[in-house]
Amino acid sequence: EQLVARAAAAGLASVVHAIGDAAVSLALDVLGRAPRSGLAMPHRIEHVQCCAPDRLADAGRSGIVCSVQPSHLLSDWQAADRHWGARARHAYAFRSLAAGGATLAFGSDAPVEPVDPRLSLFAAVTRQDTEGKPVGGWYPEERIDVSDALVAFTRGPAIAAGMDRELGRLEPGTLGDIAVWDRDPLAVPASELPAMRCTATIVGGQLVWRDA
Repeated sequence: EQLVARAAAAGLASVVHAIGDAAVSLALDVLGRAPRSGLAMPHRIEHVQCCAPDRLADAGRSGIVCSVQPSHLLSDWQAADRHWGARARHAYAFRSLAAGGATLAFGSDAPVEPVDPRLSLFAAVTRQDTEGKPVGGWYPEERIDVSDALVAFTRGPAIAAGMDRELGRLEPGTLGDIAVWDRDPLAVPASELPAMRCTATIVGGQLVWRDA
């Protein structure tokens, strides 16, 4: 807590890596009490993989960004059930965190997981692994829809980086960083999200790659 306060006094936001309900609660306590004014970006918790149910709204109340990686769910849901038991109900709790007002910033955690964002979209929307397990989704009440997942992959990281005015939206005055897919992720069945192909990328308004 002293280090976080010292950093904030120097204008630096803190990022805390937290997996497990005790670690997440400690991070919420420390960052929730830390100064926020004068910082170029918000405080952030990486992973937030298991959060006590009575703490799910605390990140939103304190303006703490939750940097989460849905692709972890693909390989970890069975281990979470095995080691966390009933507490796994509040693991990877994307919908509950968002409902509590938290900004979700999606990422891949590469190289631990593949950098491919399609896998995270699939995991966030279905809460199943690539073999379709578990049937019906793992704690399906924590699923989010594709539009919210896309916001978490675009505007969420821009907010986390303190660059919400320049990045994360397709509007006049923003930097125009765009990935073009061959299909509309808002229209394809969730099971087909991993099969979408990137056909072009635009960086700073300039076409830098296209599928020949």
